[in-house]
Amino acid sequence: MMFSLVLAIGTVAVGSNRATLSVDWPQFLSKQDLVYSYAQGEPTPSGWYDSAFTGNGAQGLLIRSTVNESTGYADGLRIDVGDSGVYDDRGGLNHTDNFACDRPRLPIGIVLVHMKGGAFTTLKMRLDLWNAEVKGTATTSLGSCDFSALTSADYASADVSALRFNCSAQEGVSVTWVPHLANSTWATRCKGYVYNPPPVTTASTLSGATVQTTNQAHLSGTSHATAVAQQPQRDGSTVVFIVVANVSMDAPTRTNAELTKALALGLTEIIQKHRAWWHAYYPASFLSIAGTKIEAFYWANIYKLASATRPQRNVYDLMGPWYIEGTSWPDLHWDLNVQLTYWPFFTSNRVEFLQSLTGLLQRKEANLASNVMPQFQNDSAAAPSGASSLELLETCYWNYGTNCLVTPPTVTGNLAWVMQLWFDAYRFTMDKQVLHDLYPLLRRTVNFYLHYTTTNATDGSIHMPETYSPEYATAADCNYDNALLRNAVTSLVYTIEILQIDDPRLSDYKNLAENLTPPPQGALDSEYPGFWIGKDVPLKSGHRHFSHLFAIFPLKQLAFEGPSKDLATASVDYWLGMTEGLTGFCRTAASSMNVLFGRRQAALTNLTYLLDSYILPNTFYHEGENGECGETPPAATSAIQDWMLLQWSDLRGEAIHVFAGTYDNSSASQSTTNASFYNFRTPGALLVSATRTNGVTAFVSIMSDASTTATTTFVTDLDEPIVWSPASASVTRNGSGTFTVTLDANESVVVWPHGTDPSNVAVVAPVYSNPTKENPWGFPGNRPPPPPPTPCPPAPGPTGCPSDHEIPGYACHPNSCGADGGTVCTQCGWDLCYPTVQNATLCSDLTGPDYLAAAAERCSQNSQCTAFGMNPVWHKNAAKFFSSTLRLTSASGGWTTWKKQ
Repeated sequence: MMFSLVLAIGTVAVGSNRATLSVDWPQFLSKQDLVYSYAQGEPTPSGWYDSAFTGNGAQGLLIRSTVNESTGYADGLRIDVGDSGVYDDRGGLNHTDNFACDRPRLPIGIVLVHMKGGAFTTLKMRLDLWNAEVKGTATTSLGSCDFSALTSADYASADVSALRFNCSAQEGVSVTWVPHLANSTWATRCKGYVYNPPPVTTASTLSGATVQTTNQAHLSGTSHATAVAQQPQRDGSTVVFIVVANVSMDAPTRTNAELTKALALGLTEIIQKHRAWWHAYYPASFLSIAGTKIEAFYWANIYKLASATRPQRNVYDLMGPWYIEGTSWPDLHWDLNVQLTYWPFFTSNRVEFLQSLTGLLQRKEANLASNVMPQFQNDSAAAPSGASSLELLETCYWNYGTNCLVTPPTVTGNLAWVMQLWFDAYRFTMDKQVLHDLYPLLRRTVNFYLHYTTTNATDGSIHMPETYSPEYATAADCNYDNALLRNAVTSLVYTIEILQIDDPRLSDYKNLAENLTPPPQGALDSEYPGFWIGKDVPLKSGHRHFSHLFAIFPLKQLAFEGPSKDLATASVDYWLGMTEGLTGFCRTAASSMNVLFGRRQAALTNLTYLLDSYILPNTFYHEGENGECGETPPAATSAIQDWMLLQWSDLRGEAIHVFAGTYDNSSASQSTTNASFYNFRTPGALLVSATRTNGVTAFVSIMSDASTTATTTFVTDLDEPIVWSPASASVTRNGSGTFTVTLDANESVVVWPHGTDPSNVAVVAPVYSNPTKENPWGFPGNRPPPPPPTPCPPAPGPTGCPSDHEIPGYACHPNSCGADGGTVCTQCGWDLCYPTVQNATLCSDLTGPDYLAAAAERCSQNSQCTAFGMNPVWHKNAAKFFSSTLRLTSASGGWTTWKKQ
């Protein structure tokens, strides 16, 4: 396997064949800590998006303030207890196992902490990233209480969350455990929903602690249990241990056993083991950027990822360990969310964390097989077309096909996308055991498609029937499936040949790989340029999902030079131009796409727009009220990694580009002129480190982490000659700035510009940051409301709508320009249509849960709507905007009033 490495080399001396890392970790991460501050009379950090948070890959805490309703002052702490393994497990009682009604995530309860002095005069908290602890002080008129919170990283010794309170002489705390009823947030919308029994709490003592144990019975006969133990300490402080046992037949027994272990260890030893884990976790890789807000966001998410999931622990669903009260999405989403969540683990040199996802796929392979038609279940499998519980079952709820199974024309490509991540785990480690593990399910994934493909008798091209492009429309040869199937079958052929498997269908797979029809697309000078949704279905309206662009990103199947780059850029610019359909998460993809195109400013501004307009004070993200979804911050983290070290596939093989997306403009609000990274992992099991100062790359270090010899081809724009160390390294000049390096296992080489002093060492260290801008996340922080669709600004002149898509959110698609030659741009979104429909009572007779679809159909046929550019996908945009927290209600026989559910 060959690799290209594009290097921009500048002037800093290097005298070692391997980069070294020089970081004072406690000091460096202290600048990234999330800091929370409140004084009486100010806004209170009382929302989940204001919370500090802890987690260990299963259990987690959200820590925020309570608010006195009469005064509006903070008067206590609210600590939400969560566990990403606590799902309901009723089996088809009413709703055939669907994630919303029968098998959703369930609430557990909260711990309330109040002080003798009542209302807080001040509250200060700090999420200490290095030690993975929340530390704070609350002050009242009587005195103060210091507190701390963590969720034990060393869960093998004690799977527990721990709180500690130490108060001044006249102060003290009362700690109250409040279990929550464990029912779906969708219960009122689930016809015939049967509520779980109320939880039962018992009191006891254990090792000097007072214990409250709550057992929450499930209708299936199982339960989950929670124990909260308060233990006074000799120094006058109080320690609280919280243990959760997820769903089983013996949850109370397991809770008691785990609590016994925690009490026996004691908080001091738990803290030591906990910190040891985190102190070993962070140095796996390193990144520093002069843009302080970006750098702090990156490290907050490196912390968040390991808090949310671990190898051998729970998959990172939409919420992670942090249950959001009233959530609209108590589940796993399969058409984008789970995939984006796992992206950062690869480049950050933490590929092993993918096991929480791949392990689930292995355990539930039989369920994935049951998602397809019965006659195909012996050799095929598919992931749910929309969302699911931890059982991974397709259900009669959302985007389902015939017999509530994954069948065309529903969304069929989700498992192929997950398998791409799994295959990347091999590419980034070169560990053949990964191929052995993924082969059975990858084979089922491709076989599923083979049952539906047809071959053109004239030219031998292979085609797919109509399938659904996520969040848009159905189309034959859908580009979402086309790109994913191309990737899956190519990976499968590679796996069979590398492992030397005698697979009887190898010839079928090779035929599919060679003859799958090219992706449907429009001419670049046409009304609908670039990649289409599928055959005969162009993109005609705003669309937040980039499913039709998968050949560009994330699969990177183009050469990104010449005509293929023109195709890619035209496709992306056309998509981003229709701003009325865009939301926060698409900006992460837009950033990475622009790195591929060499548009550095666009890569930066797409992400800073996301951070400034969508990301919440504690770096969480949501779409719709209570719609916390965890995928966007990790995807943004991955985009930042792409700025530093981009890898892609093109017609020449694999390529790696160092500092491909850094924007060298010191006047920019978040400049990335200065940056450094260490041990970023690339395909081929290479570990790359580099430093860039004042827009000039000082050195690049490449080390092979593969078990066999690796040959790496790289291209540099450095004026000849360059120098490398060791001098004996196998480096061959191929001409035109192209070099080939051959590295044995664990061998490394450093390259730098000729003429610098080789006595110095290649050192990666933090870059300069502005002390006045440290700790930008926490509370108060940017706290934007869910942003509405961005309106188009007036055009700058008679030339029409702005075409500079490098300024995200501020460009109009040409179709939305007025008839006056473009001096005014209007936003032709569905939100202009709906008031017209309402005022004209066009839809006043519609009732029932399908009113949106029916209204959309009428709207598409009515001149009052078509004047605003409407089409039959209007109802999807409407549903996305209002989300499931709003519903139209009937009044006087017509749909006239909006109200909160």
